[in-house]
Amino acid sequence: MTGLLLICLGITGLGLSGFPALLFNRHSNTGQGFSLGLTLLSSACGILGLAAWWKGGTAVSVEIPWQIPGGSLALGLDGLSAFFLIPLFLVSALGALFGMEYWKQSDNPDSGRYVGIFYGLLSAGMGLLLLARNSVLFLLGWETMAVAAYFLIVVEGGQKNVRQAGWIYWVSTHFGVLALMVLFLVMQGLLGTFDWSVLPLDPAKDVRCSILFLLALVGFGFKAGIMPFHFWLPKAHSSAPSHVSGLMSGVMLKMGVYGILRILGYFSQPPSWWGILVLAMGISSGVLGIILASGESDLKRMLAFSSIENIGIIFMGMGLALIGRSTGNDLLLRLGMMAALFHVLNHSLFKTALFYCSGSILHSTHTRRMDWLGGLIPFLPLTGGAFVLAACAACGLPPLNGFIGEWILYQGFFHLSTGGSFFSAFLGTLAIGGLALIGSLSVVSFVRSFGTIFLGSPRFSFGLHGKEKKGFMAASLGLLLAACLGLGFFPGRILFAVGKAVESAPTGLPPAPLDGLVPFGLIASLNLALFVVLGLGIGWILLRKRNTAGESPRPETWSCGYADPSSPRLQYTASSFGEILSKTYHWVLPFRFHRPVLGGPFPRKSGFATITYDRILGGILIPSFRSFGDKVSVLLKIQQGRTSIYLLYIVIAFLAALCWGSWSLP
Repeated sequence: MTGLLLICLGITGLGLSGFPALLFNRHSNTGQGFSLGLTLLSSACGILGLAAWWKGGTAVSVEIPWQIPGGSLALGLDGLSAFFLIPLFLVSALGALFGMEYWKQSDNPDSGRYVGIFYGLLSAGMGLLLLARNSVLFLLGWETMAVAAYFLIVVEGGQKNVRQAGWIYWVSTHFGVLALMVLFLVMQGLLGTFDWSVLPLDPAKDVRCSILFLLALVGFGFKAGIMPFHFWLPKAHSSAPSHVSGLMSGVMLKMGVYGILRILGYFSQPPSWWGILVLAMGISSGVLGIILASGESDLKRMLAFSSIENIGIIFMGMGLALIGRSTGNDLLLRLGMMAALFHVLNHSLFKTALFYCSGSILHSTHTRRMDWLGGLIPFLPLTGGAFVLAACAACGLPPLNGFIGEWILYQGFFHLSTGGSFFSAFLGTLAIGGLALIGSLSVVSFVRSFGTIFLGSPRFSFGLHGKEKKGFMAASLGLLLAACLGLGFFPGRILFAVGKAVESAPTGLPPAPLDGLVPFGLIASLNLALFVVLGLGIGWILLRKRNTAGESPRPETWSCGYADPSSPRLQYTASSFGEILSKTYHWVLPFRFHRPVLGGPFPRKSGFATITYDRILGGILIPSFRSFGDKVSVLLKIQQGRTSIYLLYIVIAFLAALCWGSWSLP
C-alpha cells in the first residue's frame, strides 16, 4: 500500500507542477524553475513508489464510496500498471528538464506558463487512467489527457496549420472516446457494474465479447495511432513543442496499448481471429508507417510516421501473444508479451530522444524542412551524435535497446512458423518478412534524415539562430541515450518488471521465469563486444583523420559540366533521396507536383517541389467532410441572427413536444 500511496502522491504532484509559475512574473524563469523542481520531486516520488511496490510484488487496490452510480472510486496497482508508469515518470521529468531551456518562460511570456500547466495535467491524466479500476474514473483520466494534449498542440494557434492540426486531433480523439463510452456501457450491461473487479467473460458464450473487442480496438486504436486511425498523429506531433512531442509519442500513444491489454484481461479464451486481426494491423501499420516516413521531408512529421511504425511493431507482439493464448501455446504468448512490453519501454526512450534532437535543430535553425538543411554537424556535434545513436536504436540495430524487442519478436515468429500447420507457417513467414522490411526501410529513412540534415554543405544561408545548448537540453538528451545504451547492454535488469507485467496481463498463466526464453546474457555480451569494436573503429578513423590533416587535398572529381561543382544545390535533398522509394510505393506515397511557372523573356524566380500527403486524411476524410459540409450548408439559412426568430423556434419546439407527449399518452 505504501507504493500505491507514493505513486498517487507523485501523480498529484505532476498535475499541480505547472501552477507555481502563476505566482511569478511571466517574464521571469523563477516560476518555471519551481515547476521543474516540483516535477522532478513528483517523478522521484513515483519511482520510489514503484520500487517499494516491486519489493513486495503483490497487486494492491483501494475502493472509496462515491456518489456516482455503478461502482466506487477504485484505484489499483499491478505489474501492468507499474510497467507503464516507468516511462510516464521518466519522460515527464526529462521533458520538463528539456523544456526549461527549450521553452523558456522569459522567451515565451505568453505561452510559457500555459505549456507548463497543461504539460503537468497531461502527465497526471495518464497516471490516473493507469491506476483506475472503474470505467468512469478511467474516462476521467482519459479525457484529462486528451484535453491537455489538445491545448499543448495548439500552443502556437496563430498559425493556420497548427489550428488545423488541433481540430483534426480533437475530432479524432473524441471519435475514440465515443467508442470507449459505448464499450464501457456494454461492459456495464454484461457485468452489472462499472467496477473492474469481476470475473472474466467468455467470448465463446457471448457474442457481445467480440463487439467489446472491436470497440476497444477502435477506441484505443485512435489514441495509439495504429493504422487506419493514425491520420491525426503526424500533424499533432509536428505542431506541439518538441518536449511535448516526446511525451506524446513516448508515453501518450502507449496509453492506447495499455487500454487494449487491460480490457483483454476480461476475456477468458479469445478466439484466434482476434490475434490474427491485431497481427495484421501491426504488420500493415509498421510497413506503411515507415514507407510514409521515408517520403516525408518535415523532420518532426517523419518522426511521427516512424512512431506509427513502432506502434505497429508493438501490435505485432500483441497479436502473437493473442494467437498463443487462443491456441494454448504458452511460448508464443510469453514471447509476444515480452516483445511488446520491451518495445513499449524502448520506444519511449529512443523516440523521445529523437524528438529532443529535432527540438535542438529547430531551436538553432528555426526550420524543420530537411530539404532546407544540411552541413549541421560542425555546428551541432552533440545533437548529431545523439541523433545517430537514437536512430540506430529506432532501426533495431545492436548494441542499442531497440534491438532487444525485435530480437524477441523474431524468435516468437520463428516459433510460430514451425507450429506444424500450414496457416501458422504462413502467418509466421509473413510476419518475419514484414518485420525485416520494416527494419530495412527504417535504416533507409534514418540514413536519409541524418545525411540530408547533418552532412554535406548548408543548402541555404539562413545562419544559426543560436549555438548548440549544452545545459538542460543536453543533459536530458544524454540521460535518455544512457538509458538506451544501458538497456542494450543489460536487458536482463528490467526483466523483473516485464515479468510482473506479463503475470498481471491477460495471459491466464501461472507465474514463471522469463529469463530462460531468451539468452539475455549472450545478447548483452555480444552488444558490449560490438560497442567496443565500434568504439575502436571510430577512434582509429578520428586518429587517421588527425594525422592526415596537413596532406594536400585530393583532386576534384569530374563536375559533369557544372560551373560550380561545390554548390550545395547539387546535393541530394530529402525528397530526391527518397525518390526511388516514392516511385516504388506510389500507391502508399501519393504526391503532388509543384511545378515552376515560367513565362516571358524574363521569367520570375520559381521552384520545383514534390509534396506527399496521407491518402486516408488527404484523399478520403477531408474531401468527405467537405462534401458533407457543402450539402448541409443549406441549414445555415435558419440561423437568422435575430432573437425574435430564435424565440419562435423555441415556441415551435415546445408545442411539438406537447403534441408528441399528448399523442403518446394512453
